[in-house]
Amino acid sequence: IDTAPLYGFGDVESALSECLSGRRNRVELLGKVGLRWDDEHGDVLFEFEDASGKRRRVRRDCRPEAIRRDVEESLVRLRADHIDLCQTHHPARRVPIAEAPGALEDLVDEGKIRHIGVSNFTGPEIEGALAALERHPLASDQLEYNLVKRTADREVLPLSRKHGFGLLAY
Repeated sequence: IDTAPLYGFGDVESALSECLSGRRNRVELLGKVGLRWDDEHGDVLFEFEDASGKRRRVRRDCRPEAIRRDVEESLVRLRADHIDLCQTHHPARRVPIAEAPGALEDLVDEGKIRHIGVSNFTGPEIEGALAALERHPLASDQLEYNLVKRTADREVLPLSRKHGFGLLAY
């Protein structure tokens, strides 16, 4: 199940925990981190008006402390002891690309996540993440890939083959 704190501003993860009660060992949880709606740090990725009419800004925040907060809050909402695959949702332009992988590796070492992935990364951004990973491999890149959107063919798929990480298409 692919989820993220951003989906429903945490409500989707809370609802999932109810659905997964007694079944957690039968599913793999794929989470994403690095997008905040409740903090002023980071570049605005998008803005919108929610159902209540409140204006919301979603920001990219891949600082190590933000990644840790996202994972730990997700684990509480999901009532889970680990996330099977944790991906950075988008690269954060204000945070050096090497900072997020280190934070994710620490979370693997602590048993809070099992595998590290990225999402919406370009080829050069993936190369930066690969170079920064010291103790654990990159498991995946999740990106838009379909019959019309084929940019992954040039940049991402060759890296995937070379380094052995998977591609999750949306």
